[in-house]
Amino acid sequence: MTDAHWVRAVHFFHTLRLHSRPMLAGLASLGLLGGLVLLLDPTRGVEVTLPVVVVQMFAASSGFLVPARRGHFDLLLTVGPSRRLAAAAHWAVSAAPGLVLWLGLGCLEAALGGGGGAALASGTVAAMALVSLLGWAGTVALPRLGAGVIWLVLMAALLATTGQWPGTGRMPLLGELAEWPRPVQWTVCPLLMVGLRLDDAGCWSAMPGLVLAVAGWWVAVLAVERASLGLEAAQ
Repeated sequence: MTDAHWVRAVHFFHTLRLHSRPMLAGLASLGLLGGLVLLLDPTRGVEVTLPVVVVQMFAASSGFLVPARRGHFDLLLTVGPSRRLAAAAHWAVSAAPGLVLWLGLGCLEAALGGGGGAALASGTVAAMALVSLLGWAGTVALPRLGAGVIWLVLMAALLATTGQWPGTGRMPLLGELAEWPRPVQWTVCPLLMVGLRLDDAGCWSAMPGLVLAVAGWWVAVLAVERASLGLEAAQ
């Protein structure tokens, strides 16, 4: 029954349309524009992937408890799967459009033989995993896009104080105001990992953020399971 419940939950959230039409239109536009850019210049994988990671931060921030408390998920939660499975399905549907877009662009870049596969580089994989997991987890109790907005502000603050941006090395925007440890930089601003091939040191630097993302995701699932929702059975 677990498989049937999973399929039902995914279908329910897909039908409910967790993403707004502007969000889906934006992802589609990124796909078309990114594909065109890669066809013209296959070495621009980093430039194509960066906006996908940023938009995924918002796409995954779909919010669960706010609409659940308004009764939007009652039809599923009263007769369907466990809350844990429902939360996992909600995350999967939230993250799927951005992940599909990223993988599509990555496969196109690989087929064209450009840039050494920046879109599917280990650093990019880590960045997409981090924003997909932590974006959803951070918004589970907030309105839609909540964690994405907060995260964007934190990234702007980090980039302003360290003067870093992918592919440009160190650019002193406001001087040497802060020297944040690399694990902190990569956790707060996953964009810095896009296009990188992580060596042993890089993997250790990326690990704290990924552990935080997985732990945050699990805590969010437990929060859904234990939340008081006041469900009403369908008549």
